[in-house]
Amino acid sequence: MPNNNLTDEAVMIELNRIKTDTYPTTDFDRRDAALERAKQAVRKQIPRKLEPDGHFAFMCCVCGARHCTRARFCRDCGQALDWE
Repeated sequence: MPNNNLTDEAVMIELNRIKTDTYPTTDFDRRDAALERAKQAVRKQIPRKLEPDGHFAFMCCVCGARHCTRARFCRDCGQALDWE
């Protein structure tokens, strides 16, 4: 039975482990691309701190979008935001 209580960081570690293991498939490029997309999706869910822009706003550290309100996610790239 799968463990559904894994943290986002633990999921990233497992995805990296799976990528290096040998699985019964012949389409390794497709498998690796799917795993990479899954890692990117999980990575976006881990909140990242914003950077002050010097004008009463903050910038997303991933795409540079300016935020003046406390949104949970960046409106441009979808990155989870950490306001604390």
